[in-house]
Formats: sequence, structure tokens, C-alpha cells
Amino acid sequence: MVHTETGVGKIYFALNFAHNATGSVYAVVCVSLLVFFLKEKIIKLKILFLILLLINLFALFITKSRASYLGFFGAAIIVVWLHFKSIKKFFITAGALIVITVPILFLTGVYKRVLEILDFNKGTTVIRFFIWEKAWYLFSQSPLFGIGYGRFNDAFSIDRALFDIGRLIGYPGIVSFYVKQNYYFDTAHVHNSYLQFLTETGIIGLGLILLFWILCIVKILKAYNSTNEVFTSKVLLSSLASIFVLFILSFFENYLSATTVMIPISMLVPISIGLYWENYNKCNIINKIN
Repeated sequence: MVHTETGVGKIYFALNFAHNATGSVYAVVCVSLLVFFLKEKIIKLKILFLILLLINLFALFITKSRASYLGFFGAAIIVVWLHFKSIKKFFITAGALIVITVPILFLTGVYKRVLEILDFNKGTTVIRFFIWEKAWYLFSQSPLFGIGYGRFNDAFSIDRALFDIGRLIGYPGIVSFYVKQNYYFDTAHVHNSYLQFLTETGIIGLGLILLFWILCIVKILKAYNSTNEVFTSKVLLSSLASIFVLFILSFFENYLSATTVMIPISMLVPISIGLYWENYNKCNIINKIN
């Protein structure tokens, strides 16, 4: 459950092979607990949610997943704003969150890991930039449809010293597919979901998946703004927050295709969409009666 990595120290992996995967789930859990804490009216339950939030924040921090830190804090800001919709209350609550999390950062020594986010000369950051450069080149060869879904790590791999652009068949700059019959089912990826989808499915593929998530946000936000039920609003806001966590995480890893984090999000979002349609049908019935 805990491993030691060179230059990073001890990292909490839980049952995953990657600490980022563990961190991504904790980011979703933490932002959902934040929602339940903010919206809970019963003091005893509110205290319980706060305790659970602190425990899971601690677990999130010791995963040392920088992308997950950003995912949680970015979504937390959106949660606080959507909950209060007041500039004054927003800044007060955001300040309280900072006061709570800063001691945890220092007690766990994670603040060093957080500061590394700003270090663009760090080895992992340099490697990411190198991979993104190669991915962008592949995208430029087939911007409409990409080189083929799941084919990035067949065409490019740092570990295998591979960058096989000779098997791109088609019309370079318009449509080109990677057609070599070599399939590598490993963990290599672009470390950026948006660029991964651009490379493998082109503008059309990325556009379709983003359209899906944007439609989910619109429907859930509409239901959230129109409901007066406390529990329903908790679920809806947790679902919205989880999508924003996903969006932020996807800048750093291929989380739009990551099973670990997609499992909780894929449960929350359909429930919220169902609540939207339930609310929509109730409104239609009321309108017909009136």
C-alpha cells in the first residue's frame, strides 16, 4: 500500500499500481465530502462529514499526486461558489479551507511536492513536454479523425525508443491512420486526455466526448439550480464537482479513459441525470395541473 520512489519518498498507492490513480479517486471523494459538509443542516452529521473530509484529505495528500491536488482544489472552488453564490461567503469559506489544509500540507511534508508543480525543469515535467510534442505531431498528420483509437502507444513509446511515423497511411495533414499490425497493451499514454483524444480520434472525437460532458454539466446544473431538496442538491453538486475534477485531472493524465476514477464518476453522473429528468417531469406535471 505504501511504496518508496526515488526523489519523491514514501507514496500511498492503496490497491492501485499508480499513485495518481489512487489520488484521482480521493480527489472525487474529498470534493463530494466537502459538498455534504457544506450542505448538511444537522450539526452532528456536519461534524461527521468534516472528520471524514479531513481523513480523506490526509489520504489524498500522502498519495503525492500533484494532478489530484489541483483537481480537488479547483473543483472545491467551484463547489464553494455554487453553494453560496455570494462573494463574501465564498472568500470566507475558501479562507477556512486554506487554514484547514495548510497544516496538513506541512505535517505530511507534502508542501514540497506541491511546490514542484511550479518547477518546469523537473524530470517528469520535461518528459511530459517531450511526449506532448510527439503527440501533437501525430495529431497534425491526421487532425480530423486522428491516427486511430488506442494507437498512440503503438506508434510512440519512450521505453521502447519508438516513434514510427512511417506507417501513417493516408493524406498527411488531413487524414492519416497508423496501420502497422503491432499492438502494445501497456500503460503508455500522452499524459493529457485532451491531447490523447486529439491524437487518436482527432478534432471530431475530442469534440464529441467534450460535448457529452458539457451536456451533462448543463443538465445537472439546471437541476441543481431548480431543486429545493437538500439531499438531491448534495448529489447534484457532488456530481458536478466530480466532472470538474475529471476535467482538471485530464490535463495531466489520460483520465478520460482511466477506469479507476471513471467508476465513481460514472455512478454519480447517471444518478444526477436521472434526478434531472425526475425534476423535469415533476415541473411538467405541475404546469399541466395549473
